[in-house]
Amino acid sequence: MNLRLYDYAASANCFKVRLLLAQLERPHERVAVDIFDGDTLTDEYARINPFRSTPVLELEPDRHLIESNAILVYLADGTALLPDGPAERSEVVRWLIYEQTDVMPAIGGLRFRLQTGRLALEDEAVIGGDVLYKASSEARVDPASAVNGRLTRRDVITPVWAKVASRLFVVFSLLGFVVAGLLAAWVFRGWSSRALTAAEQRPGRSAVIGLGILLVPPILVLPLFLTLVGIPVALVILIAWVCALFLGPLPAVTAAGKRLLRGRGGVAAALVVGTVLWRGAMWLLPLIALLLYLAALLVGLGAYGAAAWSLRREHPA
Repeated sequence: MNLRLYDYAASANCFKVRLLLAQLERPHERVAVDIFDGDTLTDEYARINPFRSTPVLELEPDRHLIESNAILVYLADGTALLPDGPAERSEVVRWLIYEQTDVMPAIGGLRFRLQTGRLALEDEAVIGGDVLYKASSEARVDPASAVNGRLTRRDVITPVWAKVASRLFVVFSLLGFVVAGLLAAWVFRGWSSRALTAAEQRPGRSAVIGLGILLVPPILVLPLFLTLVGIPVALVILIAWVCALFLGPLPAVTAAGKRLLRGRGGVAAALVVGTVLWRGAMWLLPLIALLLYLAALLVGLGAYGAAAWSLRREHPA
């Protein structure tokens, strides 16, 4: 049977295999693999190559060869490109290692970025001097170099699975926040109700209290970690503190939703509306997303603290 090559067009490792196949005039079937469209993430491709990389050369059914230089050695075996003598063959291996460690990261990486549209050089651009290029980061031009024209770096193409995972995380995080808020409002009715009132009526005072609640626990746990007995207590405090970072904004977000709904629809509707608008604002305004989160967190934590103190005064132990 003819050889079958699974490769990605923009990959320099795949290109050199195609180049050798053409030079040797070896008949083969080419199977295009789109690494950014999830082709390597399928179960079928995993059976071909568990490492999910390209290129892959199918020698016969259920027998595949991976790694570009290994494929080159296989194809060149028995030809003038791969001598039989140990010394001469070792020289070929030496150059293959040099190509993979020195040539590929620079030239191959740059070619890949140009081919996939991650880096664009306009026609009139001229680069003189040394250029250091790393495939895992944007191109960097040496200060002694000159660029006549614009050097543009386009956004990195995100794999399909990463896009899906990030969207699922956002959705589940949003749903988890709402569900946790509804459970807290149902299980701790009195505390949640007072916290909501505090967030509505005294947001500034709540924010000051919340700042103290945010900063004090990490300071308290530091000396506790120095003693064997204090470590479990410190871990409990830290776990509660981390939970507070997630659930702390509940009163502030609910209060904002209640204000927008003008008291209609109840606490559940206020929480849902407030959460959607709060998260939406952070998504649309990434530059102030941290400020939006911190504002809701401080007001919410302070409201919970004020509500707990109020309940303790009314029902002393």
